[in-house]
Amino acid sequence: MPKNIFFHFLPHPHLESALRVGAFAIIIFACLAYGIEIDTKLSAVVAVLFPITYNLYYRPREISIRIAIALVFALTVTNVNHYVYDTPNIYIGNSNLFPLVMWVAGLLLMREIYDLIQGRYRYLMTILSYWSLLFALEYVAYYWMGVRTNQGNPSFLGSGVLHGTVFMHFFYPLSGPTYLLILDVMQKLASRYTVGYSVIGKKWSQS
Repeated sequence: MPKNIFFHFLPHPHLESALRVGAFAIIIFACLAYGIEIDTKLSAVVAVLFPITYNLYYRPREISIRIAIALVFALTVTNVNHYVYDTPNIYIGNSNLFPLVMWVAGLLLMREIYDLIQGRYRYLMTILSYWSLLFALEYVAYYWMGVRTNQGNPSFLGSGVLHGTVFMHFFYPLSGPTYLLILDVMQKLASRYTVGYSVIGKKWSQS
């Protein structure tokens, strides 16, 4: 008899820890934002940094590469589009801390979803999941939590969410697919060179 029937039937071995860490992050956010009443954006940053740190500790090599690539995307968007919110803002250089961390976390989450999905259409299913979560989280943040910029930018195709410039309207939906492609290309190149070196090593040892 398994210790936990629910976790026993999960389709992926790493999903149990992911759900536990995710649940704990939600609890952290709820306690900070609604218990102590800290700013919603700062509460989200602290909550999101917990699973990122957790994964970085247990999977340092894999996650550090993913974070580095995601950070390039996050720094690009936060420097091209200067986020200024109605509530207090914290900056690291020219980058607003809240969108900087959220972009990194969102791209990391999308890659985790990609790893969980198996089958022929995993890329397409991941992208659809990314777009769905992106619109859903933007809606919740904007209309329920009041996380809004004071720049008065239009929404994406009049949808009422994803407010920003024309650049942002292209960056939001395309950054996720591009991020996945970059990681896949890097992984294929790494495996190719690893195989190449192993073959060379065998030939060298046999000669």
